[in-house]
Amino acid sequence: MPRQAEPTPAAYTVDSEAPADAVAAAYRGALTAMRSRMADFSIDLISDRPWLPDVQWAVDALTLRRPPRTTILPWVKREPSINIDLDLDKDEDLHLAVALAPYTINGDGRAEDNRIIHSGNDTGTSAYFELAETEHQTTVQFMTEAGVSPEWLIPFPHKNV
Repeated sequence: MPRQAEPTPAAYTVDSEAPADAVAAAYRGALTAMRSRMADFSIDLISDRPWLPDVQWAVDALTLRRPPRTTILPWVKREPSINIDLDLDKDEDLHLAVALAPYTINGDGRAEDNRIIHSGNDTGTSAYFELAETEHQTTVQFMTEAGVSPEWLIPFPHKNV
């Protein structure tokens, strides 16, 4: 008997009226649920608001891992890059990503085919998650356990172009 194809993941976002704790729970739940499907994840170590005290430990840890920016002129000094690649197969990297994902100006997770399947931008105000049904259920459970309504996680509005 041929193997049944898994249903196509559905696109979700966070309602623009969602409170900050619901936004954080949605980002964190989706990232945790999608971990095994992400080939890579990169995050910018910058926020347009001050980092919250409860995530400062993650900022400090990633500050030490910021790669240098390259330049063809060796005498030109450049600040380290703000973009850091994380390996979500490593528990430590997952914890860092989960801590900072709702607060960064940019964090993207890509599938094996290089499609963006998890994207968080503009300090939690722009979310995109491609969730398979089980991932959606896990995200909803995560949000519920965090004490926020999963109704803040809504289908991504598609527009015909």
